[in-house]
Amino acid sequence: MHTTIQVFRKYSHSLGPEALQFLEEVLDRHKIEDADVEFSIETIAKEYNKQDDAAMKVSLDILQRVYDALQDQASGDAAETELLDPDSHLYTIDAFEMPLWNWSHERGTFERSASLVLHWFTYFFKDEPGEGLYTEGCIALVEGEYTQDETLEVIAIGQPPCEDRDTARSIYGHIDFLGKGSTTLLEDSQYARRVREELSDVYFFFLSDVWLDVPQTFVGLQKMFDNCMENNFIPKAIVMCGNFTSRSITQGSGRDIQRYQVSMKKTSILLQI
Repeated sequence: MHTTIQVFRKYSHSLGPEALQFLEEVLDRHKIEDADVEFSIETIAKEYNKQDDAAMKVSLDILQRVYDALQDQASGDAAETELLDPDSHLYTIDAFEMPLWNWSHERGTFERSASLVLHWFTYFFKDEPGEGLYTEGCIALVEGEYTQDETLEVIAIGQPPCEDRDTARSIYGHIDFLGKGSTTLLEDSQYARRVREELSDVYFFFLSDVWLDVPQTFVGLQKMFDNCMENNFIPKAIVMCGNFTSRSITQGSGRDIQRYQVSMKKTSILLQI
């Protein structure tokens, strides 16, 4: 019972006596083992949370509707079990097309936002920022004073506390931040097992520090592509990571920018081959 309450609470839903009794009966009816209770309840809670008319306090009628829909889905899945299709699980995420989320103080969780509200500040540092790597788009904790001339005078800047992936996923794993469908840790573990069994011949190449301004880089890339073709060893995807230049690009330098563009064009020609 405690597990059931905790799972629904993670989705910011509360269970009344009737809803809790209904879920307990479902677990007993299907003879769900203790080790599988969390996964089963997670499946129901996740589907309930998708309903347009889902209220914070769980409705027994909606819960029944969700259970019936899952039963119908299970019947169809039992009739025909298909192998995993890697194309249906591999996505390219565009940062500018990701859904917008706002924190709801009332519900204590993130909610989809119809529009994005940006607060722009002009700021300056009294001193250099503290330790840490600050990149464009990162989350920073800033302490300071917003002055009358609309300037944020920063006193201190830091980064949020570190948190391991499993901890973050256990709290907010049900939220679809990327807009491509969310999975729980339990679902991830099941997918991982199926991937090992069904997709053992699918490979990915990851290359880092692909310096396109170094001639040897293109020699190495060409050799790698040739070996893949000769041995009929074609990866599902090749991911090239930067930096894509061995030296920094001076701000406002037309020559550096032109050199960078030429390197990118050479890469596109190589990939077409």
